[in-house]
Formats: sequence, C-alpha cells, structure tokens
Amino acid sequence: MQRKVLILGSTGSIGTSTLKVLAYQQANNLQAYNHSISGLFANSSVDKLVEQVKEFKPKYCGLFDQSYESVFTEKLKATLSEQEFTNTCIICGSENINKLIASNYFDVVVGAIVGFAGLETSLTALNSGKTLLLANKESLVVGGHLIKQALLNNPKAKLIPVDSEHNAIFQCLPKEIQDNICACDLEQVGVSKLILTASGGPFLHLDLKDFTQISPEQALKHPNWAMGAKITIDSSTLMNKGLEFIEACVLFNCDPDKIKTIIHPQSIVHSGVEYLDKSILVQMGPTDMKVPIAYAINYPERNVSSVESLNLFTLQGLTFFEVDFERYPNFQLAIEAYKLGFTYTCILNAANEVTVAAFLNKQIKYLDIYKFNKLTLEKMLAMNFEQAYFDFAKIKEIDAQARIVCQNLIETLS
Repeated sequence: MQRKVLILGSTGSIGTSTLKVLAYQQANNLQAYNHSISGLFANSSVDKLVEQVKEFKPKYCGLFDQSYESVFTEKLKATLSEQEFTNTCIICGSENINKLIASNYFDVVVGAIVGFAGLETSLTALNSGKTLLLANKESLVVGGHLIKQALLNNPKAKLIPVDSEHNAIFQCLPKEIQDNICACDLEQVGVSKLILTASGGPFLHLDLKDFTQISPEQALKHPNWAMGAKITIDSSTLMNKGLEFIEACVLFNCDPDKIKTIIHPQSIVHSGVEYLDKSILVQMGPTDMKVPIAYAINYPERNVSSVESLNLFTLQGLTFFEVDFERYPNFQLAIEAYKLGFTYTCILNAANEVTVAAFLNKQIKYLDIYKFNKLTLEKMLAMNFEQAYFDFAKIKEIDAQARIVCQNLIETLS
C-alpha cells in the first residue's frame, strides 16, 4: 500500500534528512512501505524548495510565507518543464496549507517546522487522523495538553517522535507504550525512570568567568551535531534539553521526577529507559538524524537509513556527568516552567525565541539569554494567567504577548 508523505519544513535539516532517507530507500528498492513524496512545504526558502520540487516532483508544494508566492511560482515555472509545472499544485499561506493537511490526500505528515508555528500544523494533522512524525518540539512544549487531547479524540491518529532523544526512549519501550503515546502508563510495564542524555554543548568545560565573552560564532560550533542556528544556541545553553525534558513528560505521560537528565559529551547514547529490576536499555548510534528519521518513517518496521554503522572500536570511552545548574540555568528554568503549567512553558518558549534571535543579532550578550527568559517569565507570572488554556487562540495570544514583553525588557534593560 502506498503511503503519501507530506513534509513540513522540507528545506530545514530534518526535512532534507528525511528526503535523503526516502531517496536512498527508493533508489535501492529497500522500502518497508511504498512511500510517495507527495508534498513539500517550507517557510520562505524559495530557491532550495524549487530545487527539491525539481528533484522529487511532489504533487503539492508551497510556502507558509505567502508574500513569496509569486517569486516561488515564477522560479518554479522557469525550472520545470511545462508538463511538470502543470502537474504541480502550488499552495501558499498557513490557512491554505492547513486545509491541505486536513484533506484525505496524505497519510503521513513530517512536522519539521521550527518554533511555535508548528503547533497548529501538528494539531491539524492529528485532528484529521494522520500519522505525525514530530520533530517540532514546540508543539509539545507549548501545547502538549492539546496534542494529548487530539490523540484521545482521534483513534486513527498516531504520533511518533523524531527528536533523537525521544525516538531513543520510544525504541526502548514496549509496543503497548508506543501505541499509546501521551496516554501511556510507564509503571504498568515496569519503567522506573527515563534517561535523557545531553551533549553539554560547546561550553561544557569552559570556565564560568569566560561566559561573559561568548560570541554567537562560538555558540554556533556544536561539537557533535549539525543543526539550525536556533537549536544550536539552545543546545549550548541547555534550553534545548529543557524543552526536550518537557517533551518527554508529555510524550511518555510521566512526572518530572521520573526523568534523569545526564550530560554525555560523546552523543553516542541517545537516551534510554531504566526498569524496576535496574536493567537499563539505551539506544546507541551515529550522531546523524537520518537514523531516528528512518525508524520513525518505517515504524513498526525497520529499514536502512543510508548511514554508516557506528564503529565501536574507534570509541575512546563514554562518559556521563550530572547537569550543573549554575552552568545551565536555562535547563532548570524550563523544568520550573513545566511545573507551573503549559501557559508558562508557552511564555518561556516565546521568550527564548526572542532572546536567541537577539543574541544572534548581537543585541544582547550570551548570559542575557537566561536573564531575559527569567524576567519575562516572572513578569507574566504576576499577570495571574490560568495554568493551561485549551483554546488555541488564547495560547497564540499569550505567545504573542510574551514576545512583546520580552522584547520590551531587552530594549529597556540592555
């Protein structure tokens, strides 16, 4: 049976890796399923999307940023043959793309959009009974309660985590848990705790007094992973792991005290599970996102990922450390926000997007990321919001308000 795949964020690192996995499997006739690359969508990367459409020839393509529609259409028309262009349906703008996601044309949606914008598309996919391969962590951080609700309301809907850590935990759990994601009972299958690993980023051993001098260029040099700018900065502050901690609580329906986060600089152990008998199951592999992508897209089957095997003989040792909250205060802030409720994880996520952008633009210093994240959370805590809102419009409103508050704080106090 053919499964039609729609990739949201196709020009980003996850999107391009997904296309490489599918292309490799198709070229070698090694597909677990007959996947058809039927839709490719990006935010505003016109030239890269044109290249992808030319190579993979999806039926549907387009940009979330509708202001680029005419430029994209002209470039696509100039690149494709007349017949290919006629056979391609261009759809731009969030509202139109969400209508397409909800249609019966697609079976699998790869959610690889960066930021808050991914929540709406994730909800649309699940509410229309699709299989969602989720790489957009903000969907779970900002609207984890809405994602849970969508899965409960739609028995046909499935969610498979793509993030390497959550995918690793997912692989170490029994199928009854995998099939009941977000509403599972870990204790029932003898899980004692989840183990979440973090590389520690480029500043794991940097003297704390030197943090005042960290530049965007330094923070963008991740020791193990090749990722986008925002997630790379988040990895250096460990905010990325804080957001993943929240994700894990939602995905595996567990309390924060059931998750142990460990610094593991080599990024070979991608996370795992400890059972009541003290057995620890972990997933190991190369530092390449094509591995968890291949697992997610072929689940419950396994198939090739195009990645070379991990050479165990070249490993010089695996090391593990406790998380130092003084070095990584953003990680602790994320845990605190989760305990306050989804309204406050939404606020923290919004603030962090603003502060990271400001740091990359050299408007604020590295340590100011935490400073303004914390100030924004404190300022909005005083506004006495409810712990969580089940109205998407209200969540969107709080997200927008948090961005304004954070930006105003930066302009006033920088």
